[in-house]
Amino acid sequence: MNQKEMFKNILSFNEEVLGNIYNSMVIIQDKTQKAVEEAMEKASFLPEEMKTLSRQYFAGVAQTRESIREAVLKGQEQMKTFV
Repeated sequence: MNQKEMFKNILSFNEEVLGNIYNSMVIIQDKTQKAVEEAMEKASFLPEEMKTLSRQYFAGVAQTRESIREAVLKGQEQMKTFV
């Protein structure tokens, strides 16, 4: 196996690993969000501002997660140009 093929294999492996990490992160964050939302709905003593803040927080987390994903994908595409 020459260096070019080895580098392609490494890139492919890294893409798969990063994809799996991202998917796992999405699942964990979605389940956490759902659990927090359910708990907040049952907690009638919490003010509406707290619930709004929680929704805004999770929206920010999702937006940041997507920004990171886009940056990683862009970096992967740039690395492919070298091969």
